[in-house]
Amino acid sequence: MENKKPCKNCKWEPREPDYIKITVGQGPFETQVGGNHYRDKYPFCQPAEFFARNKIEFVPANVCKYVLRHGSKGGIEDLRKAKHYLEMIAWTEYDEEL
Repeated sequence: MENKKPCKNCKWEPREPDYIKITVGQGPFETQVGGNHYRDKYPFCQPAEFFARNKIEFVPANVCKYVLRHGSKGGIEDLRKAKHYLEMIAWTEYDEEL
């Protein structure tokens, strides 16, 4: 992976995600635990399934997750969480604050 720095205050190192072979809507992606805020809006594919299939890393995936669900679950608190993850990206990858 290019242009990525390790976290300043921890030992985390970005790595290439492992290939995840899944079939749409099967296995653990058939169900949603803790509500229906994804299944109602995105019945064809839960965000976690999309992130896994496209090898999207944890922090950027969480930005998307919280933005996608804010209207049906956490409201402004979910947008604050998304902003927090964006701040993490700016700080770890660009050494800047938003």
